[in-house]
Amino acid sequence: MTDKEHDSTQHHETPAPTDQERFAAPAREDLTEEDVFADSLPFFEQTDRPVEFPAASEPIEQVRPLYEPPSAPRFSWAQIVLLASILAVAGVMLYPTLVRSFGRRATPSPDSPPTQAPANPGEPQARVQPTALPKPSQPTESTRHTPPLPAVSLAVAENLYANEDYARAHAAYQQLSAGLADQPAETLMRDFLTLKMALCLQRQAELEPAAVLLRQISASASPFVRALAYYDRSQIELEKKQFLAARTAAYQAFALVESTGLPKDRCEALRRDCGFVAAQALTRQVLTLRDIDKDCPGELWSAGNLANNHLLGLDEKQIRHCLTAGRATLESAVLGPEIQDTDDGKGGRLYTVICNGAPMEELLARFAANADLDVRWGLTAESVGVRKRAVTLYISDALLDDMATVIAGYGGLLVRSDDAGLLMVADPAEYTSLSEHVATLTEECIRLWRRFSLRHHDDTRMANAHFALGLMQTEAQRPDEAIAEYKMVANRFPRSPLAPYALLNSSRVRTNLMDYPGARKDLQQLVEQYPDTSFADRACLYLADATLSTGMAAEAVRLYTKVYNLAVSTDTQQAAALGAGTGLFNQQQYAEAAKWLTRYVNLVKDTRSRNLAAACLMLGKANMELGRADEAKKVLRLALRGMSSRQQYVETLLTLVQAHMAAEEFLEALDILDSSEAQQFSQEHALEVVLLKARVLCRIGLADLAVGLIRHRVQYLVDPELKARANLDLARSLKALGHIDEAAACLGDILVYAASGPTAQTVQYELAAACLELNRHEQTVGICLDLLRSDPPDDLRQQTFRLLAQAYARQRDYERAAQALIGRLKSADVPTQTSGTATPVGAISADYAPR
Repeated sequence: MTDKEHDSTQHHETPAPTDQERFAAPAREDLTEEDVFADSLPFFEQTDRPVEFPAASEPIEQVRPLYEPPSAPRFSWAQIVLLASILAVAGVMLYPTLVRSFGRRATPSPDSPPTQAPANPGEPQARVQPTALPKPSQPTESTRHTPPLPAVSLAVAENLYANEDYARAHAAYQQLSAGLADQPAETLMRDFLTLKMALCLQRQAELEPAAVLLRQISASASPFVRALAYYDRSQIELEKKQFLAARTAAYQAFALVESTGLPKDRCEALRRDCGFVAAQALTRQVLTLRDIDKDCPGELWSAGNLANNHLLGLDEKQIRHCLTAGRATLESAVLGPEIQDTDDGKGGRLYTVICNGAPMEELLARFAANADLDVRWGLTAESVGVRKRAVTLYISDALLDDMATVIAGYGGLLVRSDDAGLLMVADPAEYTSLSEHVATLTEECIRLWRRFSLRHHDDTRMANAHFALGLMQTEAQRPDEAIAEYKMVANRFPRSPLAPYALLNSSRVRTNLMDYPGARKDLQQLVEQYPDTSFADRACLYLADATLSTGMAAEAVRLYTKVYNLAVSTDTQQAAALGAGTGLFNQQQYAEAAKWLTRYVNLVKDTRSRNLAAACLMLGKANMELGRADEAKKVLRLALRGMSSRQQYVETLLTLVQAHMAAEEFLEALDILDSSEAQQFSQEHALEVVLLKARVLCRIGLADLAVGLIRHRVQYLVDPELKARANLDLARSLKALGHIDEAAACLGDILVYAASGPTAQTVQYELAAACLELNRHEQTVGICLDLLRSDPPDDLRQQTFRLLAQAYARQRDYERAAQALIGRLKSADVPTQTSGTATPVGAISADYAPR
């Protein structure tokens, strides 16, 4: 063990002193600084030394700064003069702005809400958001660059408005409003000027600022201002495609027209416009619900008197008269609605109603009581509050239906009356069944348009009314009435922009009725009278379609060629090429049909087009007729990619298999049939696939497999027609095997249950041919004569005559054989029968012959 370890061991072995040993000595209370700092004596000596300060007489050394500013002045005289000039110019420039700012604070803004309470205290006030008002600090587009006019008056402002200088007119009305005295007597005039400012904004397509001002003055104390504000709000709602809101605003304006104080002719014009807007709004709502509004011509709603010109030509005296007119009449009904009825002299009743803020529920109840009617409210829980809506209305000498319509329309509701004396109130914005809802709105539209056309037959918008009636009658499934309305537009208003559209719609309705001659007549009138219309190419295309549907294929091809050569658009060229190819194919002009169909296929860029598959199928058949099996296979494979129906798919599949059979590619044909999704086919389509597969098997010498395949399928067939077709192919397969007796027996069984028609005629011919092979000449003659009496198609008739001549020749009856041949030759001049098309016997029989 080292010394260091020994010392450490001894140190750890020494016990630590206890607390009694540590504090056994007495405590000292008289400690000095030296005792406290005994271990730090140098520090104690340093802190105990007194601090010596220099005497006052001794100079203190000053520290020199690093930088001393020059003694020259901060700015020169030239700089001071320049700064003063800048301040003076700035003051001159800011002075006009400050003056205008303080002037606006002292003068109430024309856009501020009217200070006078409305005449109708029960009607809810229109709440206007302050930020939506066009403030001077945030001018609108129309007023941002319009300087104040040096001289302005009401006549100047009206002249600017009449000259369509709406930006300056807005500035003029704003200056006039700012110059009015801040007195209650000028509140109505300020509301009128605000109305004119809103009209200026509306004419400049600034709909939102205009709508804010119109909502603000809709609570004016003047019925005149409120009526015009409601009317212009309906125009804005139409622009925004809020059709039900536009209808409500139109009826609210209609309810106050008689209290405006306008001359009688202007009141009538305004009432007429309100009725037109209400009918238009509801019609457009129906078209929107049916998603056919985009097909309507723009001229349907743009023509007429919808521009608000009812205020033109009024001077200040007339305006002030209108502002106060009607207030006394409405104030007479503050306590409750006033309803009077009189005799119209024709056995009916006329009603006069004055209402000033009463709830709609109370007004309708009182009106129904006076008219001996009952009211049924068909509102949901969400729209029950409409019954409490305040109504302000003054209408005199109105019929019952008219009055009920306006009262309900004021609150955005719809009312219908029945013969049992019941008024049914509903909300046009809510429904549970769309079809029933659309039907209800459609009938209401028809009623409104009929009323408009009967009462305002001299209106310039009569063409619009009859065209809208045609749309609604079409929607109501009344094609005859719709055609009558469209023909009235075309014949009575030939100069109307809607006349060509009316002829076009009439032809469409006739086409849906399969009245192709009538549709062709309408389209021909359209093409001849309106050759410069924007849709002349489409009209000519529709005319070609109608002509083709009437069976005039050659004329249709000529029209299609004309449209194609016009080359107005790719779409019309595609349709024309397809139509021409279809017409030529129906005429069995396969070479020309293939050319037009190829043009169509090359024009189509979208391979998913529904018409492309049908065109490729037709082109494949045309190539098959022309002996172009390879080209037919290409287009038929293209057709299989875009088939939209099982019927087209099966038809294309069978045609493709026949193309492979024509090219003697039997294994490829079998592969196509085996890979087809037979489990998704109907029973008829599955049978077609099986029979075609049997024909392929017969062609490659496997007729026994074909017989087994058909017999397996026949046992599951119930339909007599399908069973007859299957057994017919079974008999042909048996003939291919050489089992003529069994085939004849099978054919005889078919005649027992097969219905008369093309299939039965084909079975008779096959049975006659089998009997001829079995040397049963008398049976062959009898069957052939029976077949000829059933009026078969021309090709089958010729083959039957030939078979009959062979039977007579084998009986050594050469005279009758010659007569049969002569009869066959004469029958070649007989037109093809239309009673039905039998299966081409010779061609199908060849399919069963071994290669």
